[in-house]
Amino acid sequence: MASDLNTILKHLNGYFKRYKVVSEDEIAVAVSVEVARLDAETKEKLEEELHGDIEEALVRSIVDQPISEYSPNLTSKRTCMGETFYHYPSDEFSDDELDEAFKRLAKIRAMGALNTVENVVGAFLSKSGYDVVSQPSARDPFGCREMSARKSERTLIVYVIPSINSAADYAHGMDEKQEYVIVVPTDNTPAPFIQFCRDKAENFAGKSLQIWVVDSEKQTVNPFLGYTHDDDVYKNFENPKLASFACRMYGVVRKDMWVRSN
Repeated sequence: MASDLNTILKHLNGYFKRYKVVSEDEIAVAVSVEVARLDAETKEKLEEELHGDIEEALVRSIVDQPISEYSPNLTSKRTCMGETFYHYPSDEFSDDELDEAFKRLAKIRAMGALNTVENVVGAFLSKSGYDVVSQPSARDPFGCREMSARKSERTLIVYVIPSINSAADYAHGMDEKQEYVIVVPTDNTPAPFIQFCRDKAENFAGKSLQIWVVDSEKQTVNPFLGYTHDDDVYKNFENPKLASFACRMYGVVRKDMWVRSN
């Protein structure tokens, strides 16, 4: 059984060495993927060897007390914006690598929630008079839902994504003549939205784009960035006056990002 355990740990070491910094959620997912590859007999024997649940034992080994010389040693941790990330004590990581870890964390947490967000914004657009068609996203098939919403002469391309942390990735490659809406769910804290306003919002300057925020529990949609001239959309927002308030409050002063849809 030692060989089976060491094989799992070697695979995990390779994964974590590739990304350098990861969240505990990502550690748990990576462990789960490896354990799922085991047959029933091997799982049973490993449970006996580890005196309990395999996944729990492996996660504990990775972030606390290594059970083998092959175990990843992610015992160093860093807290950022309310989340804890783990890394090898001897490894340094860049801000970009931490940002990518945030994005992977958001995708992990939002896989199921994204369906709800898509349903809420789809119903919102239908209520506002749009014909809505969902389709696979060529940009990110696993982390994004794409919708086309048509009403009279207007067509909106809508990207439903797991987190505001990923929004800036969609600023590139946009057709200047096309209207876009990026839809994100609410977050546990306002910190990611504050950081977006300070560091990322300028990426959207001059683009015909809006960002909406969906509260899945309340089944509501609110504007975060940009404006609309569609009265039906405006009236169906829970609080239309939120548009522009957040980013201006947190220090965004450029006026050319406040694009009004025609």
